[in-house]
Amino acid sequence: MKISHMLKRENFYLINNATLTKYFSTVFQKEIRFDTISRNFQKTQLFIYPTINAIVTANPSQEVKNFLYNEFNMSHNILWKKLVLFYVALLLNTKGLLSSKSIAIIPKIEGLDSLLIYPGNRRLRFFYFDKGFVDVILKDGFPPYFFEKEIEFRKKHLNFPFILPIVKHNTIWFREPIINGISLARISNKKLREYIFSKIFLYLELLQEEFILYKKIIEYVEALLEKIYDKAKILEKKLKNFNFERDLGGFINYLVKGFKMSFDVPIVLSHGDLQEGNIIMENETSRIYIIDWETWGTRSIWYDPLILIYRLRREKTFFNNLKCYISGNTNLNIFYKLNNDKILLGNSITERQQISRIFLLEDILWQIEETENFPEGIMGFGFKFYINPNTQKRVRNIL
Repeated sequence: MKISHMLKRENFYLINNATLTKYFSTVFQKEIRFDTISRNFQKTQLFIYPTINAIVTANPSQEVKNFLYNEFNMSHNILWKKLVLFYVALLLNTKGLLSSKSIAIIPKIEGLDSLLIYPGNRRLRFFYFDKGFVDVILKDGFPPYFFEKEIEFRKKHLNFPFILPIVKHNTIWFREPIINGISLARISNKKLREYIFSKIFLYLELLQEEFILYKKIIEYVEALLEKIYDKAKILEKKLKNFNFERDLGGFINYLVKGFKMSFDVPIVLSHGDLQEGNIIMENETSRIYIIDWETWGTRSIWYDPLILIYRLRREKTFFNNLKCYISGNTNLNIFYKLNNDKILLGNSITERQQISRIFLLEDILWQIEETENFPEGIMGFGFKFYINPNTQKRVRNIL
C-alpha cells in the first residue's frame, strides 16, 4: 500500500511522525523529534514521495535508488516501463524539489543517505543499505496483534527454507536481513515465473506437513460464521457507519445457502496474504523467500493458491479473475500435492463454485480481522469492498 492510499485512510503524517520518534527512542535510545512540514530545504533532512512510497534524503544513495527502480520496474510494456523509471528517477534526483512534504529532524542525524523509510499498511520499514539490514516497527496507535503473530510464527518456523530469520526483536519492532532480490510481481519471464510457482507449491506442501485437519463442510462453515458474527459485532462498536445486518448479513446468508455438496475441507497452515509482492527471489542464489507473515493462520487448502494464482486480493480485477477460476480458465497447470495425490483447485464448475463460497467467507473474515486491528475509525479498503452493494451484486451474478 502506497502513502498516497494511506493519506485517504488515516492521518498519515501525524502517525508517521509519532512512529519515527518511537522507533529512534526504542531501538537507539535517542530522543528525537520529527516534524512534517511543507518543503523547506534549510530545515529538513527527509523528503516524502507518496506516489513511490518513499521517505529519503535530498541525496539518496545509489542503493536506495536501485531499490526503488526495481520496485517500479513491473510493466510488461517497454515504453510504459521507461516512462515510469524516468518518473522515479526524476523524483529522486531533484533533491526534494518534487516531494509532497519534508521532515525536520531535531536534533539532526548524520549519515541518512543510505536509509530508505518505506511505509506500509500497519508498519514502517527502515532499509539500511550500508549495513545490510531492515528494521520493521509497528505504526503508532496500531494494535500489536498481527505484529506479534508474525514474530511468533517466524521464530517457531526457522527450519523452513523460505522464511527469513529475525535478528533482533521486541513486541513492537524486529530486524531482518535485506534480501538482494526481486519480487515475483516484477518478474515477466514465463519460465522463471513457472519455476517460482513450482517452488511455492513445494513450500505450501511443507506447511501442510506441519498441520492438516479435515473438517466436514458444514462444520467448517459454521465455525467461520461464528467468528464472522462475533468479530462483526465488535466492529459495529468501532465503526460508526457499519451495521452488520444491513451491510453484510444478507450477503453472508446468500453464500451459506449456496452450498449444495457435502465434502471434507482440508484445513492447513495459511500465509493469509500470498500475493506476488510477498514472494522474493534472491539474485545471487535464486533462493525463494515468502515475507510478511502477520496474517498467518489455519484456513482451507484453497485460500492461499486462489489469492496467488487468481489474484483475488486485487479489487480492480477481482470479478474477472473469479469468473476465470470458476470457468477453469488459466494458463498455469495448477496443482500441488497432498499426501502424494494431486489435488486440483476443483474438478468441475460446481466444485469451484463451492470452493469460491468457502474462499469468500474466509476472505470476509480476513478483512474483518484486518479492520479490527486498525485504530478506531479506520476501515480497511478490502472490508469496504465487501460491504459495497455493487460488489455483492456482481458476486451473486458470477456464482
